[in-house]
Amino acid sequence: MKNLIFSLFLSLFFISSSFAFSIEEVHISKVSEKRYLLFFYLKDFPLQEVILALKRQKEEVLLLCEIELYRKYLFFRDERLERYVFFKKAGYDPLRNQYYLDDGKIRIFFNHPEDFANFLTKFESLPLSFPSLAGSEDYYLLIKVQLKFYTHLDAKLRYTSKIREVVYKTEKTYDLQKKLLY
Repeated sequence: MKNLIFSLFLSLFFISSSFAFSIEEVHISKVSEKRYLLFFYLKDFPLQEVILALKRQKEEVLLLCEIELYRKYLFFRDERLERYVFFKKAGYDPLRNQYYLDDGKIRIFFNHPEDFANFLTKFESLPLSFPSLAGSEDYYLLIKVQLKFYTHLDAKLRYTSKIREVVYKTEKTYDLQKKLLY
Protein backbone atom coordinates (compact mmCIF):
# COMPACT_ATOMS: atom_id res chain seq x y z
CA MET A 1 0.00 0.00 0.00
CA LYS A 2 2.84 2.39 0.87
CA ASN A 3 4.52 1.65 -2.45
CA LEU A 4 1.31 2.44 -4.30
CA ILE A 5 0.90 5.80 -2.54
CA PHE A 6 4.55 6.65 -3.10
CA SER A 7 4.38 5.77 -6.80
CA LEU A 8 1.21 7.87 -7.21
CA PHE A 9 2.93 10.80 -5.53
CA LEU A 10 5.98 10.49 -7.78
CA SER A 11 3.90 10.23 -10.95
CA LEU A 12 1.85 13.30 -9.98
CA PHE A 13 5.05 15.18 -9.17
CA PHE A 14 6.62 14.41 -12.56
CA ILE A 15 3.40 15.13 -14.46
CA SER A 16 2.96 18.49 -12.75
CA SER A 17 6.61 19.46 -13.25
CA SER A 18 6.51 18.59 -16.94
CA PHE A 19 3.71 21.16 -17.44
CA ALA A 20 5.42 24.08 -15.72
CA PHE A 21 4.22 26.71 -18.17
CA SER A 22 1.22 27.24 -20.44
CA ILE A 23 0.34 28.79 -23.78
CA GLU A 24 -1.77 31.92 -23.43
CA GLU A 25 -3.41 34.61 -25.56
CA VAL A 26 -3.31 32.84 -28.89
CA HIS A 27 -4.20 35.09 -31.82
CA ILE A 28 -4.20 34.37 -35.51
CA SER A 29 -4.58 36.97 -38.23
CA LYS A 30 -5.14 36.53 -41.92
CA VAL A 31 -2.52 38.18 -44.16
CA SER A 32 -3.73 36.95 -47.54
CA GLU A 33 -5.91 34.20 -49.01
CA LYS A 34 -3.82 31.31 -47.67
CA ARG A 35 -1.33 33.05 -45.34
CA TYR A 36 -1.75 33.67 -41.63
CA LEU A 37 0.32 34.95 -38.72
CA LEU A 38 0.19 33.33 -35.29
CA PHE A 39 0.92 35.08 -31.99
CA PHE A 40 1.06 33.68 -28.43
CA TYR A 41 3.08 33.89 -25.24
CA LEU A 42 4.17 31.44 -22.56
CA LYS A 43 2.74 32.02 -19.09
CA ASP A 44 4.60 30.84 -15.95
CA PHE A 45 7.74 30.23 -17.97
CA PRO A 46 10.60 28.83 -15.78
CA LEU A 47 12.76 31.84 -16.54
CA GLN A 48 14.96 31.64 -13.45
CA GLU A 49 15.97 28.05 -14.24
CA VAL A 50 16.72 28.95 -17.86
CA ILE A 51 18.84 31.97 -16.91
CA LEU A 52 20.83 29.91 -14.41
CA ALA A 53 21.37 27.20 -17.04
CA LEU A 54 22.58 29.83 -19.52
CA LYS A 55 24.99 31.31 -17.01
CA ARG A 56 26.63 27.89 -16.81
CA GLN A 57 27.75 28.65 -20.40
CA LYS A 58 28.04 25.07 -21.59
CA GLU A 59 24.88 23.93 -23.36
CA GLU A 60 22.21 25.68 -25.37
CA VAL A 61 18.64 26.07 -24.23
CA LEU A 62 16.18 24.83 -26.86
CA LEU A 63 12.59 26.02 -27.17
CA LEU A 64 10.73 23.98 -29.79
CA CYS A 65 7.27 24.89 -31.08
CA GLU A 66 5.17 22.55 -33.22
CA ILE A 67 1.95 23.76 -34.82
CA GLU A 68 -0.39 21.31 -36.50
CA LEU A 69 -3.57 22.03 -38.43
CA TYR A 70 -6.30 19.39 -38.09
CA ARG A 71 -9.66 18.84 -39.71
CA LYS A 72 -12.31 17.52 -37.31
CA TYR A 73 -14.27 14.41 -38.14
CA LEU A 74 -17.23 13.24 -36.14
CA PHE A 75 -16.72 9.48 -36.15
CA PHE A 76 -13.19 9.12 -37.46
CA ARG A 77 -9.79 10.21 -36.33
CA ASP A 78 -9.02 13.87 -37.04
CA GLU A 79 -6.90 14.44 -40.14
CA ARG A 80 -3.66 16.40 -39.88
CA LEU A 81 -3.38 18.74 -42.84
CA GLU A 82 -0.29 20.83 -42.08
CA ARG A 83 2.62 20.75 -39.63
CA TYR A 84 5.05 23.57 -38.85
CA VAL A 85 8.09 23.53 -36.58
CA PHE A 86 9.71 26.65 -35.14
CA PHE A 87 12.55 26.85 -32.65
CA LYS A 88 14.51 29.27 -30.53
CA LYS A 89 17.99 28.50 -29.21
CA ALA A 90 19.68 30.51 -26.51
CA GLY A 91 23.29 30.10 -25.50
CA TYR A 92 26.65 31.67 -24.81
CA ASP A 93 29.23 32.57 -27.45
CA PRO A 94 32.71 32.56 -25.81
CA LEU A 95 34.35 34.24 -28.82
CA ARG A 96 32.14 37.31 -28.50
CA ASN A 97 31.70 36.97 -24.73
CA GLN A 98 27.95 37.48 -25.19
CA TYR A 99 24.72 35.53 -24.91
CA TYR A 100 22.65 34.94 -28.03
CA LEU A 101 19.16 34.06 -29.13
CA ASP A 102 18.80 32.27 -32.46
CA ASP A 103 15.52 31.49 -34.21
CA GLY A 104 16.97 30.02 -37.41
CA LYS A 105 16.69 33.29 -39.34
CA ILE A 106 18.55 35.75 -37.17
CA ARG A 107 20.93 35.60 -34.22
CA ILE A 108 20.64 38.44 -31.69
CA PHE A 109 23.39 39.07 -29.12
CA PHE A 110 22.94 40.30 -25.55
CA ASN A 111 25.32 41.10 -22.71
CA HIS A 112 23.18 39.37 -20.04
CA PRO A 113 20.74 36.45 -20.32
CA GLU A 114 18.12 38.48 -18.46
CA ASP A 115 18.00 40.89 -21.40
CA PHE A 116 16.33 38.46 -23.79
CA ALA A 117 13.76 36.98 -21.39
CA ASN A 118 10.95 38.73 -23.24
CA PHE A 119 12.07 37.21 -26.56
CA LEU A 120 12.01 33.68 -25.12
CA THR A 121 8.47 33.86 -23.76
CA LYS A 122 6.78 35.37 -26.83
CA PHE A 123 6.17 33.85 -30.23
CA GLU A 124 5.22 36.60 -32.64
CA SER A 125 4.42 36.61 -36.35
CA LEU A 126 4.87 32.90 -36.95
CA PRO A 127 4.06 32.47 -40.66
CA LEU A 128 1.53 29.76 -41.49
CA SER A 129 0.03 28.88 -44.86
CA PHE A 130 -3.16 26.87 -44.99
CA PRO A 131 -5.42 25.77 -47.79
CA SER A 132 -8.63 27.74 -48.03
CA LEU A 133 -10.44 27.17 -44.74
CA ALA A 134 -14.02 27.17 -45.94
CA GLY A 135 -16.21 26.41 -42.94
CA SER A 136 -13.51 27.10 -40.37
CA GLU A 137 -15.59 25.38 -37.67
CA ASP A 138 -14.18 22.10 -38.93
CA TYR A 139 -10.54 23.01 -38.22
CA TYR A 140 -8.31 23.49 -35.18
CA LEU A 141 -4.66 24.11 -34.38
CA LEU A 142 -2.70 21.99 -31.94
CA ILE A 143 0.17 24.05 -30.53
CA LYS A 144 2.92 22.15 -28.68
CA VAL A 145 5.89 23.80 -26.98
CA GLN A 146 8.88 21.97 -25.49
CA LEU A 147 11.66 23.55 -23.44
CA LYS A 148 14.88 21.55 -23.03
CA PHE A 149 18.08 22.45 -21.18
CA TYR A 150 20.80 20.96 -18.98
CA THR A 151 21.57 22.11 -15.46
CA HIS A 152 23.48 21.32 -12.28
CA LEU A 153 20.55 22.54 -10.19
CA ASP A 154 17.93 20.34 -8.60
CA ALA A 155 14.21 21.15 -8.54
CA LYS A 156 14.72 23.55 -5.61
CA LEU A 157 17.49 25.39 -7.51
CA ARG A 158 20.26 24.02 -5.30
CA TYR A 159 23.61 23.12 -6.87
CA THR A 160 24.42 19.43 -7.35
CA SER A 161 27.45 17.76 -8.91
CA LYS A 162 25.35 15.85 -11.45
CA ILE A 163 24.13 17.34 -14.69
CA ARG A 164 20.48 16.66 -15.34
CA GLU A 165 18.38 17.20 -18.43
CA VAL A 166 15.22 19.23 -17.87
CA VAL A 167 12.32 19.00 -20.31
CA TYR A 168 9.11 20.95 -19.90
CA LYS A 169 6.20 20.43 -22.29
CA THR A 170 2.86 22.05 -22.82
CA GLU A 171 0.21 22.06 -25.50
CA LYS A 172 -2.98 23.87 -26.35
CA THR A 173 -5.78 23.28 -28.81
CA TYR A 174 -6.92 26.39 -30.64
CA ASP A 175 -10.34 26.24 -32.27
CA LEU A 176 -10.35 28.19 -35.53
CA GLN A 177 -14.13 28.61 -35.61
CA LYS A 178 -14.38 31.57 -33.27
CA LYS A 179 -10.85 32.97 -33.40
CA LEU A 180 -9.98 33.40 -37.07
CA LEU A 181 -9.58 37.10 -37.80
CA TYR A 182 -10.20 38.52 -41.26
